[in-house]
Amino acid sequence: MKETDGVVLLASGLPYAMFNRMFVVDPLAAPPTSLGRAREFFGRLGLPWSVCAAPEAVAGLEECVAVVGLKRLPPLPLMLLDRAPRAAPTMQEFTVRRCVSDADAGDFVRVASRGFAAPRIVFDAFCRPGVYDSPSVTHFVGILGDEPVACATLITTETIAGVYNVATLPRFRGRGFGAAITAHAANDGFASGCAASALQASAMGFGVYERMGYRRVCDYTIWAPD
Repeated sequence: MKETDGVVLLASGLPYAMFNRMFVVDPLAAPPTSLGRAREFFGRLGLPWSVCAAPEAVAGLEECVAVVGLKRLPPLPLMLLDRAPRAAPTMQEFTVRRCVSDADAGDFVRVASRGFAAPRIVFDAFCRPGVYDSPSVTHFVGILGDEPVACATLITTETIAGVYNVATLPRFRGRGFGAAITAHAANDGFASGCAASALQASAMGFGVYERMGYRRVCDYTIWAPD
C-alpha cells in the first residue's frame, strides 16, 4: 500500500484489476499527475489496476482517466445499516459456520470461487495464514445439510462491520441463503461492538440488502481496463 497525492494505492499482488486500486476520496489538485504516478506504481509491479472514486472526486478524474487506458464501469453502491438487520427467516438444515481451520477455509474458497465464477487464486489470498485467523477478519460458510452453499466475510474497522464476499452457489440461489449469511455476519459485527454495517452491493444483491434494512449512501465510480 502507498499513500501519495491524497490517494491510496493498494496492490494485492493478484493479476486482477479490481484487487489493485487507486482509491480517491477527495478532489485531486492535479488528476493527470496522480493518475500518472498510479500507472507508474502499478506498472513497476506488473499489475493491472483500476480507480475507485467517491462522488465528490469524480469530476476531476472523468476527463483524464481514459488517457491511462481505463473505462468507466457501472456504479458501485455503498450501503449502510445502523442497526441489527431485519431477521431472516429460519431455514431448516441451514446453518452458518465460522471458519476456524484450514478445512473451513477450503470450503470458503470453493464456495466463493464458484459463486463469483472467479479463479480460486483470488480467494486463496483471503485465506492465507494470518488473514483468515486475524482478529479483524472472519469468514463464514453457510451449510445446507452437510453441503457448503454460501459464504461471507466480516472485516471490522474501528466501529464499522464491513460485509464482503457474499456469494451463493448458483443452483441454491433465490432461497434466502445470501440474506441469511449476510445477516449473520452483520450481527456478529454488532455483537462485537460495531455501530454500523457497510457493504458494496452488486446488481444481484442490491434488492436483497435493501429489504434487510441497508440503505444506499452513495455510489462509487469505478474505472478499469477493458
